[in-house]
Amino acid sequence: MSLAAERTYLAYVRTALALLAAGVAVVGALPDLGHEGLRRAIGVLLVGRDPQTPVVVGRDVGRDEEQLITTTLGELDPTTVDMRSLVIVGSSSTQRRADSAVWTARSVE
Repeated sequence: MSLAAERTYLAYVRTALALLAAGVAVVGALPDLGHEGLRRAIGVLLVGRDPQTPVVVGRDVGRDEEQLITTTLGELDPTTVDMRSLVIVGSSSTQRRADSAVWTARSVE
């Protein structure tokens, strides 16, 4: 194993530990932040997903008060989600433009 490969491996381990710590922090250290189930779901997703994964929160979809919020998993504010919300978490191939447009390609090459 070369020194360069060892540094890459250590970077993966460091990133995995940071994501695990973020998930534990969301679940345990932020008990008053939003709904219990949502807090746990965000913690689980942080452990297994990249914090830069695009997330779309649709509130009052189909009504006059409709709101769409595009953010990332790491920046998602659980207080913006309630019983009238739809939360869509992107896949590893989901992309987000500067104008907040979010899409996932239909096929993978």
